[in-house]
Amino acid sequence: MIVADPAITINTVAYAKPRFDAQKDFAPVGLFAMSPQVLCANPSFSPDIKQLLGMPKAQSEKVTLGTTGQGPYMTYEWLRTKTGLTLNEVPYKGAAPALTDMMAGQIALLMNPLAAVLTQLKAGKIKGLAIATAGRHARAPEIPTFQESGVKDFVVTHWYGVLAPAGTPREITNKLNREIVAALAAADVRERFSALALDINPATVDEFRALIDAEMRRWKEVVAQTHIRLEQ
Repeated sequence: MIVADPAITINTVAYAKPRFDAQKDFAPVGLFAMSPQVLCANPSFSPDIKQLLGMPKAQSEKVTLGTTGQGPYMTYEWLRTKTGLTLNEVPYKGAAPALTDMMAGQIALLMNPLAAVLTQLKAGKIKGLAIATAGRHARAPEIPTFQESGVKDFVVTHWYGVLAPAGTPREITNKLNREIVAALAAADVRERFSALALDINPATVDEFRALIDAEMRRWKEVVAQTHIRLEQ
């Protein structure tokens, strides 16, 4: 079994020759946590999300956006296909150097899961422009959603779940799912996840499969529109 995140679905559709297929090579077992993608900014960045989305392309192309992995990068690409917003995307290998550069003013914006930036948001070292949730998030209710700014159905979460090899009997995945759900109900586990700013989100095997299927459909559409091809 493996612990997986959105990269497993993105890799399946964005590599020219993927090494695995998220739908065919794995059996969903259980989902255990999520964290929504959020667009953050250096405090000196003056436009709000509506003003940013309304910028002329010649102006927005000069605005630097840090991304820290496939999930944030594809979130930006999906936003670009839906709105036309074109930024100067700067890839980073991790959240820490990207946050450091944004707080220092080296980049203006950062797309990242909320869990990775919540401490800096609460400390006022960065600010949230928009969050990719259906409604405002309880951990950061001050951040408007993309949907409030007119970006319809823009919901993107960084999820964590357990996958088994394809062909694992359903009675086994159901049993393992029940064990995961029971573990997530334990007080010490909930406290640990809360300390990490992760939202516990248990799901049935079928619900987890539906999430993977929906992710695959979305990222396939983004790849088809943008002609993205990741390198091995």
